[in-house]
Amino acid sequence: MRTLIIVGIIAFIVAVILVPGIWTRIKSEAGDMSESLESGVSDRAAAREYGEKLSEAGQGLREQYRHIYSIKAEMVEVEGKLNGHKDELEKTKQILAKAARLLKQHQPGDHINIGGREYSWEQLNQDALARLDRCKVLENNIENEAQILNRLAKAYADGQAMIIKAQDELRKKKLEFEIEKAELAALRADERVQGLIDGLIT
Repeated sequence: MRTLIIVGIIAFIVAVILVPGIWTRIKSEAGDMSESLESGVSDRAAAREYGEKLSEAGQGLREQYRHIYSIKAEMVEVEGKLNGHKDELEKTKQILAKAARLLKQHQPGDHINIGGREYSWEQLNQDALARLDRCKVLENNIENEAQILNRLAKAYADGQAMIIKAQDELRKKKLEFEIEKAELAALRADERVQGLIDGLIT
C-alpha cells in the first residue's frame, strides 16, 4: 500500500514536469472551483437579501389589507346605525305629524280615540313633546354618524391608495430581483467563457 502511494506521487511529479501546461491547468481549475464556491455564496447572499426585501414588502401589503378591512368593517357598522336612525327619525316624524293634526282638532281636556284606545289631550301632547326631543337626538346622531362615515370613507380611500403603492413596491422589488439574477447569470457565463479561453491559451 505504501509502495502504491509512493508510485502515485512519483507519477504525478513526472506528469507535471513532462506534460506542458498541466500545472497551470491544475491551478486554473482549483481557482475556478474557489471562484465557483465564492460566487455560489455571493448568489445565496444576494438571494437572501432580496428575499428579505420581498418579505418586508409583502408584510407591508398584508398590513395594509388588514387595515382597510378593519376600516370597512367599521364603515358597515356605522352605516347600519345611520340607516337605523334615519328610519326611526322618519317614522317618528310621521307620528308627530299625526299627533299635531289630532291636537289641533281637539282642545285641552278632550279625550282622543287612537286605535281603539282613548288618550287625553294632555297625554297626547306630552307624548308628542317627548317624540320631538327624540327627533332632535336622532338628528344629532345622524349628523355625527355621517361625519364619522365620511372620515372612514376617506381613510378607506387612502388605504386603497397605500395598497396600490405597496403593490407597486412589491412588483418593483421582484423586478429588481429578476434583473439581479439575470445580471449574475450573465456574469457567470462571461466568467466561464473567459475561463475556457484562458485554458485554451495556456
